[in-house]
Amino acid sequence: MNHDIAVLREVCVKITQMLAGMGIRVTQQGMKAFVETDKRTLKPQRVNIPFIPDNATEDLILAIQGFIDHEVAHILFSDWAQIKKGAAIGERVAQMHNILEDTLIERLMGRKFPGSVYNIERLHGFFIEHITKPALARVAGDPRGEFAVLIVPACRAWSGQKAFQDFMAGHWTTIEPFVNKIGNLALQVPKLTTTAETLDLAIKIVKALNEPMGKGEGSGKGAGEGAGKAKTRKAKPGEDDGEASGTARVKTPKPGDGDEDEKGGASAPAPTDEVELEDEDEEGAPAAGPEDDESGDGEGDETAPPAGAPGDDEGDDEGGDEGDEGDEDGEGAGESAGESDGDGEAFDPTAGWEGAFDGEGSKAADFDEGVAEILSTKATEAAAGSDYVIFTKDWDRIEPFAVDTAHWSDGFLTTLDEQTRHMVGVMQKDIERMMAARSQVIKVPGHRSGRLHGASLHRLTVKDDRVFRRTQEARSDDVVVTLLVDNSGSMRIGGKIQLATTAAYALSQTLERVAIKHEVIGFTTSGHGIAHMPGFSRALIAAEEERIGRKFSRWEPLYMPIYKGFTERLTPNVKRRFAFVPHKSFLANNIDGECVEIATRRNLAVRGSRHVLMVLSDGMPYGEGDHREQAAHLKRAVAWAEKAKVETVGIGIMSEEVARFYPKHMILNDIAALPRLVMSELRRILQ
Repeated sequence: MNHDIAVLREVCVKITQMLAGMGIRVTQQGMKAFVETDKRTLKPQRVNIPFIPDNATEDLILAIQGFIDHEVAHILFSDWAQIKKGAAIGERVAQMHNILEDTLIERLMGRKFPGSVYNIERLHGFFIEHITKPALARVAGDPRGEFAVLIVPACRAWSGQKAFQDFMAGHWTTIEPFVNKIGNLALQVPKLTTTAETLDLAIKIVKALNEPMGKGEGSGKGAGEGAGKAKTRKAKPGEDDGEASGTARVKTPKPGDGDEDEKGGASAPAPTDEVELEDEDEEGAPAAGPEDDESGDGEGDETAPPAGAPGDDEGDDEGGDEGDEGDEDGEGAGESAGESDGDGEAFDPTAGWEGAFDGEGSKAADFDEGVAEILSTKATEAAAGSDYVIFTKDWDRIEPFAVDTAHWSDGFLTTLDEQTRHMVGVMQKDIERMMAARSQVIKVPGHRSGRLHGASLHRLTVKDDRVFRRTQEARSDDVVVTLLVDNSGSMRIGGKIQLATTAAYALSQTLERVAIKHEVIGFTTSGHGIAHMPGFSRALIAAEEERIGRKFSRWEPLYMPIYKGFTERLTPNVKRRFAFVPHKSFLANNIDGECVEIATRRNLAVRGSRHVLMVLSDGMPYGEGDHREQAAHLKRAVAWAEKAKVETVGIGIMSEEVARFYPKHMILNDIAALPRLVMSELRRILQ
């Protein structure tokens, strides 16, 4: 058993709901990741993550955590009225809006919850390796498909996310014509602060991509040639001649093209709107890049244009004039024959870009959907190689046992006390003798307070006041004990449940009197199983089993009633829980292996020098799922408990089945034999 994964399973939903605090349901069911949304508001209502198998890799676990943090960020920071507005405008605007919104919410999530940064960064690497790279290989050579795949990494790189900056360093030239069209709009990505701003920028980018490419914008150069440079432009009235001499080039706005320090060191991760002076290259051929604004320093993009516009009119006009000027200057002379069609018009590789989002690049362009699909795939692969696969734990319950006051009788507790009174005193004395024999009292000198220690008085001559001693007692009661009681349906037969409950009550009283920390907890399942839970059916579970190619080991909800917790005393109310067990109809099936694991983790959570687990059971596991895997899992659970230094003992209640699963075991057929049998085992453990 992977203890770290088990802990993650238990805390995953609670942590997420604590972070969100807004009522979102987070479930762990099956092997499929998905997000359910309100069709009216588009707001997520439920995030489902795969139930993580024991053999899941660390990358998969961290990616799932990052996926949860990402969806929680949407709940916390997205304005769903603006999301709905973007969806109403059109599919492409909605897609671009989602891409930009993802960069914003993750940045805000990191500020509010710094611990989420690591999970989300690991999710970025997962996305690049398992989604972007494979998708890019499939569309290689198709400019529009490559753009659909790379637009997510590009926007995230512009926003300052390092994993995507590193990845895009070798791919900017692949989508250079598209980047040129987007131009200085990319500079606004790291400055976004609200969902309304992400929508406004999405509209501008879509409009810019839809604009026809100007002359000289479509670069016929190979990948990497002239990347990051922009065309020259002529001087305007009032400008210095030197400024328009053909040496001013605005770098294409992509990560790494920002400010450089005085020593020429590494550039800033986010794009800036700074102008850089560069010499003409030897070939004299211009490289594609965004047009300059009227001032030539990029300042014009600081003020957002009206919604729906990619830029101001002057910038657009200037781009057209600049193309004409490029012809006058001979800038088009270096264009290759492949850049024009039969009519002599420039070839536009960006034309029809919208269609690429309906093909191979569609999933790569949707971060949420792409991550959900690959998580489902990886979880399914892990499940195929796992020895034990659970459908869900969402309906498992571990809670104090409820006593039905309407059916309670004081005679129940009176009878139980009478059955155990004579044996509790005997067991108590035996345990006290064992503990006294193991207890050690040591007098430790060298303290500044306590009883005066004559042999240490010489220290005073050197002004050392450590002349006192203290008594330290090493007690043997630093033991943590768990009593796990089988509450399966077979325990109804032959008075087994009365015997098990009476034995647990007698042991609990004995341990209470000698101040040993202990818990008494039962285990069974919740009545009719998961098939009767809202929204579920056997057909749904069967369909999921067919999809993943294997049967679930267990899909029935666990129910573990707590009769006495570690922090509880045996008060009258706690005693009533024991007394009422044989009189309540709740006994169902039993999934022993998981319950042993749960009891072991609860035991280890309590500090102690020794840990003991006693399981009172009458047979083998039996619940809805794969019975053979349930039996094999119980053996592994017992072995794991022993490996975790929890001494595990099976006590067979009128049954020898415990011998199949517990190396250390005993058979209890009569309550009168409890002191002799149990005390012999406790003596072995405590001594």
